[in-house]
Amino acid sequence: MKIEGKGKIPAGQYDIIEIDGNAHLLGEVTCGALSAEGRVRGASLACTGEAVLRGRASFSGGLAATELRTLGTLTCGALAAREALVAAGEVRIRGSLTGGDISALGTLAVGGEVTVGVFTLVGRAELAGQLSAPRVEIAFARGGELEAVKGEEIEIRPRHVRGLLGKIPPVRRLLAATRGILSVHTSIEGDAVRLDRVRCPEVTGRTVTLGDGCSVDLVRYREEITVAKGARVGRVEKIEWKK
Repeated sequence: MKIEGKGKIPAGQYDIIEIDGNAHLLGEVTCGALSAEGRVRGASLACTGEAVLRGRASFSGGLAATELRTLGTLTCGALAAREALVAAGEVRIRGSLTGGDISALGTLAVGGEVTVGVFTLVGRAELAGQLSAPRVEIAFARGGELEAVKGEEIEIRPRHVRGLLGKIPPVRRLLAATRGILSVHTSIEGDAVRLDRVRCPEVTGRTVTLGDGCSVDLVRYREEITVAKGARVGRVEKIEWKK
């Protein structure tokens, strides 16, 4: 199936879908691979292979693919990227996000839980459900809102500009004004936890490192804790290692 310009795709199964323009998916569409540039809207899409969306895409229902790549804006119900999601721009998911490795640059908003392999985000996170991943790395800009984080290696910090550009005073002042504070509403639990400018009621880890700007009511650690002078900690508890 190939659309150039403006067209509609009836519900059904297709081998390969190619879109260059404006396409409306009528009902549930299943395909082996999809490549779209422009605007795509519809009910739901399931792709057994790779799906590439460049431009603006919106689905009232779910979106599933083995590997999903997006550039632009994407809104959908639940999203399942079985092996990988690579996104640049804005992704808004009303339901859950599940799959393999997630790499996002820009804004990622999820209304449900996030259960993935490696979670990497540079930008702003708005996660209403728990984020669960063996490895979590967030370099945030303009703060962010998370419900809870659970994993093994967890690092959450502001986005930094490296090199000479980051040493220019106007650039440094702009970064300081826009990075904000990332808030985790309930808890962060992991093996090695490293945080910078994060606000959270409870943090638990084998090792816990809190940088400047952190505010934590209760820290529970097993082996080692490091707290910067610019961090605030209400209470610290050393707990036994559970084998």
